[in-house]
Amino acid sequence: MRLDAVRFAVAVANVWAAAGLVCELTYKAAPGAYARAANVLLHSDMYRATRVVGWGEIVLAVVAWWVLAALLVGASATLYNRSVRA
Repeated sequence: MRLDAVRFAVAVANVWAAAGLVCELTYKAAPGAYARAANVLLHSDMYRATRVVGWGEIVLAVVAWWVLAALLVGASATLYNRSVRA
């Protein structure tokens, strides 16, 4: 079975970008609670790392995650298609 690399990459990138947006909006809404949760998950002191995040940074992060995910998944799908063909 071959994958359509572009469609697969766009689908995964959309999911990653949505997950990143939820994460960033959670941080924007409650930075203290976000830092407490990150302390538990990352086993580090995130209280010193908290900073003000603007809306422009949120949009830029979502776009950057989308592009990164699309490139990585597109490359993975292409490699998968090559291995199926061999």
